[in-house]
Amino acid sequence: MSKQRQPIVGFVGPMNARKTLLLLDHIFAAEAVGETVLVYKPQVDDRFGVGIVRSRCGGTHEAIPVPESPQGELKAQSSFILDDILKNNKKPTLVAIDEVMMFDDDIAEVVVSLSEAGIQVAYAGLNMNYRGEPFSSGIKELMSISTRLEVLSARCTYSHDGIHKCGAPATMTQRLKNGEPDSYDSPLIVIEKFATEDQKPVFTYEARCLTHWSISGTRPQKTTLP
Repeated sequence: MSKQRQPIVGFVGPMNARKTLLLLDHIFAAEAVGETVLVYKPQVDDRFGVGIVRSRCGGTHEAIPVPESPQGELKAQSSFILDDILKNNKKPTLVAIDEVMMFDDDIAEVVVSLSEAGIQVAYAGLNMNYRGEPFSSGIKELMSISTRLEVLSARCTYSHDGIHKCGAPATMTQRLKNGEPDSYDSPLIVIEKFATEDQKPVFTYEARCLTHWSISGTRPQKTTLP
C-alpha cells in the first residue's frame, strides 16, 4: 500500500525576513486546535538559549536542542529527530524545525520519513548563505519537496551614514566581521554573538539588497565568461 505524505511547509529567506515568526504562528495555530507539536533547533545555536526558539519580531517557544552531526561544520544531526520520536514513543501531529539550514545533508530524507509517517512538518531558515550561494544540498532538496514554500524578503538595513537605511527589498544575508564584509574563505557557519566591543572578532548579520551586499575574497569559478 502506498504511503500518503503529510504537508511539508517551509519559510525561507534572508536575515530579518520574519521566517521564525511565521514558523511560530504555524506552531501556535496547530496548538490552538489541540495538535501536538514538537519543535527542534540546533543545539549550537545558543543566541537566545539552547532550548528556546525566538523570533527577533517577538514570540518564543520551547524547543528540543539537536546535537552536532558527525558530518561536522557545526551542523546539527538530522537523524536525531527520528531517534527522539521513536525512542521516546512520541506521536506529534506536527514537527517544527528552526534554523533548518544548520542541519546536515540528511535533513530532506528525515523530513520525508516524517511526512510519510503521517506527521506534518514545518521549517524555517536561510535559503542562501552569506556567500550568496545555496546554504547546503540539504536545504536545496528540502525546498524542492516542500508542498508549500514561502520565499520571503526583508528590508535592506545598509546605512552609508549610520542613520538613514536603504530600505530596498533585501534577499541577501550580509555577514560582517568587525563591521566589514567577511571573506569568502571564512567558515560557512558562524554563530552571531551579541558581543561587547572588547571581544574580537565580532560577527554580525544583516539583510541586504543586491546593491549593498558584498563579500571579500574571490569565489572559485567553474566556468568563466569570454
